[in-house]
Amino acid sequence: VKNDGSADISEIVNTHTAKGTLYFPAGIYKVAKPLWLKQPICGDGYARVPAVNATRTWFVSEIANTNASVGVVNFGGNVQVNVARIAIKCKSGECGIRIGDCRQGTPTFISQVGIFDMRGYGLYVVGSGSRPVFAQDMTIFGSRDYPVPGVGIRIQGPADCRLSNIEIMGARIGLETFNGYTYADNL
Repeated sequence: VKNDGSADISEIVNTHTAKGTLYFPAGIYKVAKPLWLKQPICGDGYARVPAVNATRTWFVSEIANTNASVGVVNFGGNVQVNVARIAIKCKSGECGIRIGDCRQGTPTFISQVGIFDMRGYGLYVVGSGSRPVFAQDMTIFGSRDYPVPGVGIRIQGPADCRLSNIEIMGARIGLETFNGYTYADNL
């Protein structure tokens, strides 16, 4: 795929994700439809600032969604999907990463991920069981031009998630949990 932001990668990712881990070298990748992962993805580094440039791996959303029903990156169920070393730039109300129905026994690791211009949720987790999600070394920035800032991280359901070294700025709420436990340090 081209890494200059000129071509949509949605169909390629959604078609090939079941075959194995997908690696994205540094560059800019346009995402016009939600990505539905079945295997891990990784890149060549994430950014801690919202300036999109080709020295890191950027997924730039072109998704026009008014609510958090989908993310730029989506997965869940009885599969383990890890996401590492990428930056995500949101466009509208979509989540940066949305994990649905994650369960005990299939832990997910999110490491070195930046989510920028989020208006809905940066990271949205729906799950159950012990330690379905480990998230560390993340940066989540709310949109500066949106009248109602979003939520950095939302964890819903009886999930026992672990969060570490996460920087959240420009959000109405940093961490929101419902019906579960979340263990966090250095937020």
